[in-house]
Amino acid sequence: MKKCLLILLVYFLILSASGCAVKGNAHSEFVEDRIEISQRPAYFLGTYVPKEMLLEAISEDRSSKVYVHKDGDYEMIIDVFSANTLDTALSKVTGREKNSLQFLSLDHYPIDEYRYAWSALSEQGEQTCCGSLFYDGTHYYALSIHCVAEKEKEYRELFSHILETASLQANETP
Repeated sequence: MKKCLLILLVYFLILSASGCAVKGNAHSEFVEDRIEISQRPAYFLGTYVPKEMLLEAISEDRSSKVYVHKDGDYEMIIDVFSANTLDTALSKVTGREKNSLQFLSLDHYPIDEYRYAWSALSEQGEQTCCGSLFYDGTHYYALSIHCVAEKEKEYRELFSHILETASLQANETP
């Protein structure tokens, strides 16, 4: 027993010696690793653009483009943006509430697609409008076509083709 007590006493002496004992506060190293979440859209909206279309306007960040038919009969607007809800996105694109639109959900997994149409009076007279809206979970991608009402029947097949060819394509630029 004396031998065990002696061993314990030596053990405590060794631990309390200045070289082995922990004195003061322990020094710690903290590494902060920030993850930057890109708000850049993962896709761009591609579609058939007729050769009669002229690029009239483009936003600085290239998220919005306006194409106008050479005779002014119709225009195409491509827009990429963020919104909190589908209703907010539709309101931004059309200026109308969802319940005032002819609205159709196409449910293409994993990208949601919606089609919409409406008619309105504008400074140029009556217009018919249609479009597609895609949602990837973060961004909305909209294609809207605004046409002078009396010319709509003339371009109806072309508009259907434009909307059918609209799709999201991977955004590979850094």
